Amino acid sequence: MFHNNYQYGSVPIYVALLTVAIVTSSSLALSALLARQIQNTENIIESERAYYAATSGAEEALWVLVQNLIEGVPNGPLEPIEGVVPYDNDIEATYTVGDAQLRPSDDGLRALPCVDSEGEYSGNQRRLVLDQVSVDCEF
Repeated sequence: MFHNNYQYGSVPIYVALLTVAIVTSSSLALSALLARQIQNTENIIESERAYYAATSGAEEALWVLVQNLIEGVPNGPLEPIEGVVPYDNDIEATYTVGDAQLRPSDDGLRALPCVDSEGEYSGNQRRLVLDQVSVDCEF
């Protein structure tokens, strides 16, 4: 009696094809997940750089306010301040300080800062507002 060996050989081929299909679909799903995570990480980094730019603007505004106090310049809102924070990949972060001034504290003995600064990097914008609870900062 002769047996047809071709029938027995087709089962391993189907199992192999099924295994390849499962591994391929798993790899594609994992790749899509990793690509999404990489994009999220890049967005976080760009958002941090925008925040750091806003912080730079706030620091510059505070420095100007202190210098005005030292030089005896009358207190009042500063003119808008704009600046650039360079990064190593030829994209610059920018900041704009829309409002910055010193307000007297409730006891009238101190001058407390009110600063509104915005930073932008690669389409991400962050805003930083420095104000004191005891001072009415109106932005």
